Amino acid sequence: MTTIGLTLRQILADTLGVEAARLEPASPLLGAVPALDSLGQLALLQALEDRFGLLIEPGEMPAGSLATLGSLENYLCARLCGWGGT
Repeated sequence: MTTIGLTLRQILADTLGVEAARLEPASPLLGAVPALDSLGQLALLQALEDRFGLLIEPGEMPAGSLATLGSLENYLCARLCGWGGT
């Protein structure tokens, strides 16, 4: 798992109360983590913005980015490398 993936595991644990040690890239998030409701999504996005120094506008994140830990990691890697989004 990449450094970003490990950081995401910790952010999910801190923000949503998910057990970090159980998260793998294929671990489902949206629909599988009860705390990842609309308020949980806002809290997660705020934590991601704070940790990675990004501005994620509402509706900017592509569909499917919250499907799994791996898809969220891919989105963040792309944003941090300057691919997609602002």
